[in-house]
Amino acid sequence: GPDRSGTGSRGFRADRVGDGKGPREVGPGTSWLDTSAYTDPARGTFGNAGVGTVRGPGYTTLDTSIEKSFRISEDQRLQFRTDFINLFNSPIFNGGQRSVTNARFGEITSAQGSRRIQFGFRYEF
Repeated sequence: GPDRSGTGSRGFRADRVGDGKGPREVGPGTSWLDTSAYTDPARGTFGNAGVGTVRGPGYTTLDTSIEKSFRISEDQRLQFRTDFINLFNSPIFNGGQRSVTNARFGEITSAQGSRRIQFGFRYEF
């Protein structure tokens, strides 16, 4: 939120008044954390929430490759390769809304990291 301390400093923090453990849900209209555990600090004060007090959802991806080489002659070879990035198309959720004054505070509404497949040929001589 805005600079409540009045110092012009960056990295404004909220006041933490609870543990912040919430429903851990992802998507519009749901909250990843207990939004009532954080409040806007009083004017002229710094917030007391520490760095890293809220962690987003973890992620797991599997990247793998498959390749096959074909010998054409004694000193020539053709290689076919397929790379799978994020094979199971697991979502990698972006950080949620972190401003206490925002109506969507605590919501995680976007993701990245869709599956990618690439093919390649290599001719060795």
